[in-house]
Amino acid sequence: MIKVLIVWVAILFSLSGFSATYEVPGSQGVPPYQMKFKLKKKNGLYFTDYKLPLDLTGVENRIKANGSFDQNGDLVLIGKNGKLTCHLIARQCEAVYDYIVVDEEQVRLRFQARGLSEEEIKPFLAVSRKFGGDPIGVIHFNFEQARQAQ
Repeated sequence: MIKVLIVWVAILFSLSGFSATYEVPGSQGVPPYQMKFKLKKKNGLYFTDYKLPLDLTGVENRIKANGSFDQNGDLVLIGKNGKLTCHLIARQCEAVYDYIVVDEEQVRLRFQARGLSEEEIKPFLAVSRKFGGDPIGVIHFNFEQARQAQ
């Protein structure tokens, strides 16, 4: 198990950024949001720098955090915007944020520009509203897709 973790960590930190999806818990009927996720290691610390999906927030929210592995083997990253707990074997990070801006009107405009009706937009606005009141989520990443893209 430890060898597998070491291999995944080596693959992960050889990448500068890769595709991922962002999911808001309890957002049935809305597919996960696409995003780019970056994770690097420097001088013994691990760093992430990414933006939350505009389809979720409507405006840019850049997340920067750093940290290290805890006693459970999880990567814990903390920044001014919140905290991520990454389970590398499961290929996901659970995120709890502070200081996130959500502009529902901008979310609406993004989906209207794609030709969605008000009825089709409603579930996305509900997820954005929920996220604005309780900014938590899960980032899912796939190492194999990231390696193939290089």
